Amino acid sequence: MKNYLLLSCVLLFSCSTESPESPRELTMGEKMAKMESCDIENICTTIEPEMSRNQTGRVSYKGLYWKPGQTIKIKFIDGVSYQHDRVKKYASEWTKYANLKFEWVEPNAYAEIKISFKGKGNWSLVGINSEDTRQNEPSMNFSNLSKNYNEEEGGEVILHEFGHALGLEHELQHPLKSFQWDIPFVYYYYDYRYKWNKEKVDLNVINKFSINEVDYDAFDKESIMMYSIPSGLILDYISFSRTYKLSQGDKKSIAKIYPKTN
Repeated sequence: MKNYLLLSCVLLFSCSTESPESPRELTMGEKMAKMESCDIENICTTIEPEMSRNQTGRVSYKGLYWKPGQTIKIKFIDGVSYQHDRVKKYASEWTKYANLKFEWVEPNAYAEIKISFKGKGNWSLVGINSEDTRQNEPSMNFSNLSKNYNEEEGGEVILHEFGHALGLEHELQHPLKSFQWDIPFVYYYYDYRYKWNKEKVDLNVINKFSINEVDYDAFDKESIMMYSIPSGLILDYISFSRTYKLSQGDKKSIAKIYPKTN
């Protein structure tokens, strides 16, 4: 029986980066109060059931890559034309740099990646794990690609989830990330917002990949696999802004994983 890395979305709050004069003197409640007026945005977080951490790449999973030059068949098992068109438009950006082809097939045809718009959250199975779902069950889901949803934000979500489908992981847990979490407040925050226990926060937020377990490129704060982080969760009130397109690091990394032949 296979174990899967599933990436599912929750909501995280992105705030002003303005720092108070004495940030470390604030109580937990005062910190939360400063974040009450934040805008909501979608953040993809890891749900990882009993899967060994064997990874390689940008921050990516060894053994879950497609073959360079492979044609990956993709289908929509539900949704409407404007959703399909938007996914095709942004997903194809990856194939400009990776030696892969996407073939969009009919709902009754065989496909490795199966996309739904009816489930909860935005998520994707990682890499070739997508093959192991049934043909009428999604390996990827988008919950917020409505007609009224911002085009740029929708593109960001699509690029991010297809990054996972190609084997990439979250930049947030990169082994060379230099920022330090305000760990007590991170636990408090995620318990307050999502009722996450310490183990779930460690797995999804605090723990970073070991340099002994991954091959990786330099930490890339502009990666599409990196989400914005409000300053209140990090010591010294560092924050990371939202990104909407593939970074130069993303392009180089995916080209390294799926090299083009001469």
